[in-house]
Amino acid sequence: MNRHGGKPVRHSFGPYVLDEDARELLLRGAPVAIQPRVFDLLVHLVRNAGRAVPKDELMDTLWPDVIVTEASLHRLASLARRALDPGGAGSAIRSVARHGYRFSTDQLDIATGTSAESAAGGHSDTPSKPRLAAILAAGVVGSGTWARRDGGGAVRTVKGHINAFEPHLALHHGRVVRNMGDGFLAEFPSVLEAVACAVALQKIAVERNQRLGSADRAMFRIGVHAGDVIEDDGDISGDSVDIASCLEDMAAPGAIAVSASVFEDVNGRLDLAFRDRGRRTLNSVQRPLKVFEIEIGVAAIPRRPRPELPDKPSIAILPLKALSGNAEDEFLADGLTDDLTTALSSVPWLFVIARNSAFTYKGLAMDIRRIGRELGVRYIVEGSVRRSGEHVRISARLADAADGRQIWADRYDGELGDVFDLQDRIVGEVVRAVAPRVQSAEIRKSTRKRPDDRTSYDLYLNALGHLRCARITEARTLLRKAIEVYPDFAGARAILAWCTTLQVAWQSPEEHRKLREEGAGLCREALESMQRDLETEAYAGYSLAFHMLDVQRGMELVAHAVEDCPSFAWAWTSRSFLESFFGDPRRGLEFGERAFRLNPRDPLIFRTFHALATAYAGLGDYQKALEIAEEGLKHNSNIFALKLQKISALARMRRLDEARAEARKLLGAQPGFRIAGFQSYRGKFQGSSDMIHDFRVSGLPE
Repeated sequence: MNRHGGKPVRHSFGPYVLDEDARELLLRGAPVAIQPRVFDLLVHLVRNAGRAVPKDELMDTLWPDVIVTEASLHRLASLARRALDPGGAGSAIRSVARHGYRFSTDQLDIATGTSAESAAGGHSDTPSKPRLAAILAAGVVGSGTWARRDGGGAVRTVKGHINAFEPHLALHHGRVVRNMGDGFLAEFPSVLEAVACAVALQKIAVERNQRLGSADRAMFRIGVHAGDVIEDDGDISGDSVDIASCLEDMAAPGAIAVSASVFEDVNGRLDLAFRDRGRRTLNSVQRPLKVFEIEIGVAAIPRRPRPELPDKPSIAILPLKALSGNAEDEFLADGLTDDLTTALSSVPWLFVIARNSAFTYKGLAMDIRRIGRELGVRYIVEGSVRRSGEHVRISARLADAADGRQIWADRYDGELGDVFDLQDRIVGEVVRAVAPRVQSAEIRKSTRKRPDDRTSYDLYLNALGHLRCARITEARTLLRKAIEVYPDFAGARAILAWCTTLQVAWQSPEEHRKLREEGAGLCREALESMQRDLETEAYAGYSLAFHMLDVQRGMELVAHAVEDCPSFAWAWTSRSFLESFFGDPRRGLEFGERAFRLNPRDPLIFRTFHALATAYAGLGDYQKALEIAEEGLKHNSNIFALKLQKISALARMRRLDEARAEARKLLGAQPGFRIAGFQSYRGKFQGSSDMIHDFRVSGLPE
């Protein structure tokens, strides 16, 4: 007996009838072939028309005795939309961002006389107009098996891979519109960006998997398609999304499957080898589509030389584990790791690996002896954070990376408001364990001066997280909020000033002038503050020099920062740039190599490659500048500055055919580039006139 007292239940909407008793979906009286579970999804959504149905409720209803991931639900929703599209009702199934789905239509009539939509208050939405986008769908191979495997360890591995993808998604201007835990859906403004990003992501997955045992590896499939999408509450839907998801299912483990239209767009514009897989029939697509595949092998991964141990005690602080696994505690653990690294970096006789390199090990269950060999350090700090309400417990362990022997371990309990004091105690214990001869009075506390207000500091740490993922706009917004909460936050002002140097490239002269003025005001306010510290001086100093507001003072401030904090990798890279721009490229090369040693596995290492290539070009060694630029592009093929360095080096060596070919590729990816934009912000730097000449002979437009 059904819920309507035994009466037949038929839901009518548009040209469709959903007959619960006959278990049929009819379009103008003709049956539509759909899977049983797709039918059940439609029934549940239509019964709850107008209500946003949570994902958990839908999964419990559709798979009551089976553990599934959100990816299974999203695919089912795509099939349901596909079934309703011929009658123009596919848009009735609306995604509700980070929540679930809602069935929304103007005409819904249940045969018993019940109108679910009117009962829900007559809510109705107008879908947005279709727009063109490139879609990337990625998922873990065998996600069901992973979900049932050792729980936390498997989840951390997959999550670690996806976290490592984030900077590259941002660098390719991608936006994640749906995160399913074991995969995600992202959109890009161009096909070129989407495919280049897909290649970068598979390279990262291959490299991370090489450091794990075969049973612990997480391989991804990726599908890329382009076409019209409809956006709804931040999510996207449509045929293009369905096709990208089907291509993902079809891709071989570790490979990328693309549609013929994507292949035609990128073939010859990216240095990739495609395999023709012929015409294939994709699930939920009525016609066969031609499919091409890109395979990413181990040979495609850039080789990383094994560094030697420095001539003083060397250490890496691995990301602290948030034992609860929730996002808020992850944020706390990452912030503590960041602060511990900053604090230890202020000890002049310690060599401390930069935070960005250490974080590449997040989610990887590896032997610390191997981590020590890869980073070239003698000691490893690892630990965990557990929070219960306002109570925090931090566990920390110091180990000898040569043999894995534990040197020291302890546990610290306190309240959230005391977390900075707990952190300083840990730093003191680590320093004393590494070098017992040091007296307590010699141990410096963190070089970073923290504001009294915890909210502003959390905003600041969140902004740094966005910067490490190359999301400059989001970082600027958070930094401004941090300053609003705590106006004397000198560190936030200095990093906001640095952001203006990142955004000035390729802008019009007028936009360049505005950013320069903004940077000048932020530098002045940061350096006048009583809250200024070494980080403030370094970021503000680099910005002063880059904008040519006060080059000498800016270079002095950055030099002072690395003298007092010799493990400050970002400042060494910045000092390398400034020497190549305004001083001695030989010193620029020396400082760039120092930065590279401190931060060998930085996901954003292209900045150091750019600094090194600039130094070699300044020394007239164009062959080496070319090699460094090409090595940097192997790590991320989307770095525009390295592409310009490559064109300039080829032109300098009179390899004009190659330079012009590279210039055509650059314009294909960035058609708005003009020499005048480059000249407006780099024209007075050393070597810029030579580069501008190189661009002209290579055919780049004025």
